[in-house]
Amino acid sequence: NNGINTNIIENHRLSFRIERELDSLNTVILHVNGKFGNKDQSQNSNSGFFNNIDELFRNQTLKQSYLGHNFMLSSAMIYRKKFKKKGKNFALSASYNRNGGPQNTILKSSLSNIPVSGQTFPFPSQYGNLNLNTDFNGNTDEYKSSILYVQPLSKKLYLETFYNFSLLSRFGDRNVFNPVNQSNNRIDSLSRYY
Repeated sequence: NNGINTNIIENHRLSFRIERELDSLNTVILHVNGKFGNKDQSQNSNSGFFNNIDELFRNQTLKQSYLGHNFMLSSAMIYRKKFKKKGKNFALSASYNRNGGPQNTILKSSLSNIPVSGQTFPFPSQYGNLNLNTDFNGNTDEYKSSILYVQPLSKKLYLETFYNFSLLSRFGDRNVFNPVNQSNNRIDSLSRYY
């Protein structure tokens, strides 16, 4: 059994925060975080299978590759208002998050039998050769907002009102192809769209 593996990963990150006090009672905060990266992996291997007297009867060649790009964005804006009355507060926030990226995977595997004296080692035809090309493109978007209001009713009793809203949207498109076929037909049983 011998093989060659390569693995290259690159990531970059950006982050900043701005806080602005409009006056002694009003504050605005903005957070933004971002990340993007690339991943490139490949594996090539060759395996031999031997019988009990060390004769090679089967050979397997495997080639796999993966190339992916990813990104992530997370942002939030917060507005806070204090009141002259101690304990009374109001806050409003909104955020947007997004991540995803395209990916491509190639998988090729071939098995070949080698005749040996007086022995056979058959395998079902579905385990013979494999040649797949998979493309995936997907994104996730999330929108959130919230409102908080606090009103003191007495020294020990407070009224707190909170509202939260969130909307999540996912998109994924996974297509698997057989590149041996000249028409490069999509394999529906392995492909998925959501």
